[in-house]
Amino acid sequence: MGAAYSGAMRALPTLLTTLLCLWAAPSAAQDSGADPEPPAAVEPTVDPFDEFEAELGDELPVRREQGSEKPLELMTRDELDEAGFNFGGDTTGDNSSAALLLSLTAGTAIHGIGHLYLGDRRTGWFLLGLEGVSVGLMFSAASFIGLTGGASPWASAFGPMLQAGIAGFVFSYLADVIGVLTKGESDLSPNTSVERGVGFRLRYGLLNAVGLPARHAIDARLAVDVGGVYGSASTTQDVFLDLASYRAILGVRPLRGQRPLTFLGLEARGDYLQWTGLGEFGRIGAQGRLVGSYQLGDQFPHLSELAFGATTGVANHWIQLAPRDTTTFELASTRLWIPFDIWSSLNVSSSLNVRAGFGSPDVLLVPPIGRLLGVGHFTLTYRSSSYGDISLGAE
Repeated sequence: MGAAYSGAMRALPTLLTTLLCLWAAPSAAQDSGADPEPPAAVEPTVDPFDEFEAELGDELPVRREQGSEKPLELMTRDELDEAGFNFGGDTTGDNSSAALLLSLTAGTAIHGIGHLYLGDRRTGWFLLGLEGVSVGLMFSAASFIGLTGGASPWASAFGPMLQAGIAGFVFSYLADVIGVLTKGESDLSPNTSVERGVGFRLRYGLLNAVGLPARHAIDARLAVDVGGVYGSASTTQDVFLDLASYRAILGVRPLRGQRPLTFLGLEARGDYLQWTGLGEFGRIGAQGRLVGSYQLGDQFPHLSELAFGATTGVANHWIQLAPRDTTTFELASTRLWIPFDIWSSLNVSSSLNVRAGFGSPDVLLVPPIGRLLGVGHFTLTYRSSSYGDISLGAE
């Protein structure tokens, strides 16, 4: 027992020292005013994409559900645009103004330069390539016509080639300007140049030809379009009743895209023209045409409502003449020719549609040089209500 008592006495100083330290530690912390530090916590690993998603909310496209694990820093500008990222609010003000100035000035020689400046290489190179093809068509056709003097039987085929080159050149320039204006903005209004259903058109026309008095005419047309099949019947009557023409069109669209102005079809046309101003003059015409139209939205989203189309085929005119004192027509001549037309259309507002084109004329009083080089046409159509349009056109 003495040994146990002796050991306890030796351990007592150590125990008292320990208790004193435990009592002094919280007292010192209170005296200094500092809170006792909590134990260090292990920070969880944070995915940068989750932080970005929390900041943008619904504006951020969900790429993970689509199976894409490509890091954002490795994505190209086009890939980010397709993924839904909008860069319109950063520096597009100055860039868009500079791109518009380039497309209007330098773009006359280098089509697509405005899109290239904005970083849209796909649209820019497409328009530049279209310009190259158009220049090649114009140069080839003009060289052939110039070397042969237009007397070769193939001149009728090179005329549409020249017209196609001119139309493609103008279209690629205007598409660059329009695309720069709409880049980063809201979508264009739906294109209303082709309307399904039944429509009736009544318009006044003024025909002014060199060497002949001006003529006033009333034109009326009834059209039906159900998508896959369409047709129309129209007539133009001179107010003095010495000129009248009648036309009919029947067409089918066996190949149609998801957009209403993307299709490929066939057309049959017939017309009859009677004119007593030059004696008894009659002309019968028949045409077969291949018609195609394409809406650019499938490849270029900011030009989704810009469409262009073309038509070409084979046509023949049978011209009949009769002496003034008789009503018996005699076949005077026939004319085999290749019709061609290319056009483009878009809506500058929800109610106003613009359609411009270029091609071979189907007009009697156009001189031969006009038939060779082609004739431009321009139409503004304003939709004043769901049942009526107001149209102004010229060629």
